[in-house]
Amino acid sequence: MCSVCNYTTDRSNNLKKHFLIHTGQPNLKTNTRMRGSKIHVCSECSYATVRKADLWKHMVVHSGFRPFQCQMCLKSFKRKDHLELHLRTHYQ
Repeated sequence: MCSVCNYTTDRSNNLKKHFLIHTGQPNLKTNTRMRGSKIHVCSECSYATVRKADLWKHMVVHSGFRPFQCQMCLKSFKRKDHLELHLRTHYQ
């Protein structure tokens, strides 16, 4: 649980990213990899990352856009890697 607000998660990595919202800086005691990096924070939720590309990938979560469609069952996905995982279910 976040010590500043009531955010909870079962993953410590998510809590570290969430902490950036309150400080604008990484918690250097728990994540030295992010030291000196610019933090990109989602304007819709508590997601934060040092990689701008990861933020763009994340932003699809907030849209209804599902551009990746399975040609076998017509189920659609927001991310290509999720479609690829789904395709494995057809070949098992």
